[in-house]
This record gives sequence, C-alpha cells and structure tokens, in this order.
Amino acid sequence: MVVHADPNQLQQVFLNMIITARDAMDGEGELRIETRERPRERRVEIVMHDEGCGIPQENMERIFEPFFSTKGDRGNGLGLAAVRSILEEHGGTVRVESSEGGGSTFTVILPAFPRSALEREGGRGMV
Repeated sequence: MVVHADPNQLQQVFLNMIITARDAMDGEGELRIETRERPRERRVEIVMHDEGCGIPQENMERIFEPFFSTKGDRGNGLGLAAVRSILEEHGGTVRVESSEGGGSTFTVILPAFPRSALEREGGRGMV
C-alpha cells in the first residue's frame, strides 16, 4: 500500500509527534513506533506509544487546539495542532489514548492505495 502525500509535511507530522513524546517522557522511557497496512479499509496506520506522563482526562479534548500547551515556556502549543491540520489536508486523522502516569498512544490514519497506483502516478507525491 502507498500513501499519496507530501513527504515534507508528513515528516513534520512525525517530527512534532516524536518531540511531544520525548517531552512527555522527560528523558526516561521508550517510544515505540509501529506501522500497519489495512488493505480492506484502504488505509495505513502509524502507531506511536510513549512511556511518558500521560495526558490528564481534562486536557484530552484540547491537546489539538492551537496554542494549548501544558509545557509552560518550553512549548507554544502548535505541534499537535499542526499534526491534525496536516493529516486532515491529506484525508487522514489522528486518534489518542492516554492515561495519567501510563503513557500515551497516538494513531495516525492515512488513506492508502494499492502499489499499482504508484506505477500509474509515476511515483509523484507518493510515500
């Protein structure tokens, strides 16, 4: 399966998510990244699970809002807002599951096409 997307924008998505996970783990813990193809649903999933501090329930609805941050001076609250915006531009979405003290799992979902679509497009704009 292939994803029709701007590689630079997807790089920004994953960089923002990795930075967010790094900050949540505060130098300790592990970040696991897994990819899954879902041919029947015509999508791919990229799952990132961190062993960080988790997200308090009262913040779950706000984490993708521009300028919402719990990092004080260390963050501007634009990273996850940009993640959601870029994914929506590509027909995708992001889901989050988290528990305070138990880490967080972010799942990026992007529409995907059979590899034969890559050949028809000549590989342009495909990742």
